[in-house]
Amino acid sequence: MERLHQWKMALNQAANLSGYHFSSGYEYKFIEEIVKYISNKINRVSLHVADYPVGLHSRVQQVKSLLDKDSNDEVHMVGIYGAGGLGKSTLARAIYNFVGDQFEDICFIHNVRENSTQNNLKHLQEELLLKTVGLDIKLGDVSEGIPIIKERLHRKKILLILDDVDKLKQLQVLAGGFDWFGAGSTVIITTRDKHLLNSHEIKDMYAVEGLYGTEALELLRWMALKITKFLQIMKQF
Repeated sequence: MERLHQWKMALNQAANLSGYHFSSGYEYKFIEEIVKYISNKINRVSLHVADYPVGLHSRVQQVKSLLDKDSNDEVHMVGIYGAGGLGKSTLARAIYNFVGDQFEDICFIHNVRENSTQNNLKHLQEELLLKTVGLDIKLGDVSEGIPIIKERLHRKKILLILDDVDKLKQLQVLAGGFDWFGAGSTVIITTRDKHLLNSHEIKDMYAVEGLYGTEALELLRWMALKITKFLQIMKQF
């Protein structure tokens, strides 16, 4: 039933896709753009999500509903918040895999909190530019990166996920405003701090909570099965 549901969703998305319209210019350039676009989709690497994706599908759908509630011509910023260890990063990776094909360029920046010391914020800007527009550049300071990001991305429909953000400065230099990105772009931020999202004027938020009831029991069975298999292997030695 899970696979059937996924097929139904995929067919609905396919029915809503618009085709390419050639009106003027050189046909070979038009074909090159199509080939480039398709190649990027085919070569996109999915992220490993989780060994035990219990309860993940319903959470992906809830976040997806936040992304779909506004016009496709707008830039969407959505915050995912909750205590550590509840699966915010797992959920973000699942969303990345689920909706990535809908965007011109995609970028998942992992562990922003760990990698964003003052010296490394510019490194994250460099990573963003490389993953989205293929620009391999060395920045002297974050103040150099901001105008370049705005210039290169303000016409592109991109998916940007900033995982584990803990300071406002990180958002200001990586996703400073809605005008930084092209129409239809989506920025997803995971954080433990809801007030951080409020400070960045992010209105759409999803609170990640722990597993309860049948979902908790299902995860427990997964873990018990793994432990049982491990003990069986150990008995062979």
